[in-house]
Amino acid sequence: GWARRLAAGAFWAAAGRGLAFAGFAAVAALTPLAAFGEFAHLRGAVLLLGPLASLGLAASATRRLPQAATGGEAAGHLLLGWLAALVVGGAAALVWASLGAGWAAAALPAYAALFLGGQGARALERPALGALPLGLAAAATAGALAFGLANAAEAWALALWLAAAAQAAALLAALPRPAPTGARARLAEGAPLTLSLLA
Repeated sequence: GWARRLAAGAFWAAAGRGLAFAGFAAVAALTPLAAFGEFAHLRGAVLLLGPLASLGLAASATRRLPQAATGGEAAGHLLLGWLAALVVGGAAALVWASLGAGWAAAALPAYAALFLGGQGARALERPALGALPLGLAAAATAGALAFGLANAAEAWALALWLAAAAQAAALLAALPRPAPTGARARLAEGAPLTLSLLA
């Protein structure tokens, strides 16, 4: 019932936020102070601008997805939102990169898509898909820093892209599939009727 869904949502939200907090605490410990300050400033800008790039489709997903008559209709709404997030976020990222934002600009369209997917996941009652990707991206960023693979902005941008792609694939796979309409499905439906006529 609703109490179980509420508890699951609260659990996954706490898990995602806790993972993100721990990941960014590790990033802060692994990054020189001045570099972390710059990263934190740019990360804050991404988190502020990302939701705007979906042009309101992230907010409408919470209403439209539960009302979708078919999985195809829900997928269409998600795909339109992701397209808007990537196009608008990408255009803003190009402008921002030309102003010197560097790798943080590359994170903007990925976070916009991830934000839209998070709203979609909550609307489809998939709270883990809505809450965990940001936490996993933070943990992956810390891991990349710990192994010296990239700086914080590079690692975070790449982690967001991977998280957004994985979340999108999982959401699309979770949508209801239409009932099969091929010959086999028709035979499976008709055979019992034929047998009942013989009885």
